[in-house]
Amino acid sequence: MYFSNTTLKNYRFGNNEQPVGFQDLTSYVGVVDRLKDNLHFYEQYYILDGDRPDQLSFKLYGESDHYWMFYLLNDHIRERGWPLSENRLVEKVKLDYPNTVLTTRDSLTGKFLIGSEITGLGSGATGTVLNRNLDLGQLVVSTNDTFSNSEVITEGTNSVVLVGAVEEHLSIAYYKDASGRRVDIDPYGTPPSNYTPITWEEEYRAQNTLLRQIKIPKSSLVNDITKIFNEEMSYA
Repeated sequence: MYFSNTTLKNYRFGNNEQPVGFQDLTSYVGVVDRLKDNLHFYEQYYILDGDRPDQLSFKLYGESDHYWMFYLLNDHIRERGWPLSENRLVEKVKLDYPNTVLTTRDSLTGKFLIGSEITGLGSGATGTVLNRNLDLGQLVVSTNDTFSNSEVITEGTNSVVLVGAVEEHLSIAYYKDASGRRVDIDPYGTPPSNYTPITWEEEYRAQNTLLRQIKIPKSSLVNDITKIFNEEMSYA
């Protein structure tokens, strides 16, 4: 739909030596940009779980072809993409953070370095250190076993006591204070009671929720906008 009224330009795709006529990919029309800050032009909408752009267009306007307006009207989804469904979000965060995170309040200075082989004395679990987050006292570990939350883990002659062992997507990404600001903690002590831990899954969900709040063109103006847009695109 977006490029359907643009002029054709010659492009070479892949190893094709002969240019092929294709819609001008550099075309851009600012009709929506010019109107998107006009309160009389749009209204707010919260994207429901599972809403696809074409489905939402049909639900709002009776036609599925107006989905492109959502992207041009909302910089955040134009830049970051359409919000994920809840199921897809969980799949993505698990894919992005697939390992195990072990947390300790003991010092990790000079020990449990990346590549170290570790063992849980209580569980017998073993794993390899992939990464370290000293600000949170965390070790990111590759393992097929399950470590216990409060056991001692060893690496050679070194040992530390764990205060947590969780799947990486459920591990703490950061803390925030009562006002919602991101804050640092002392990795050797218990975080203050007014600090809230935010897991990677919670962070992904919060960012996804922000994507759900969008501006949509008022239904009474959609056809006029489309007409102006198509006219401008034909000359772009």
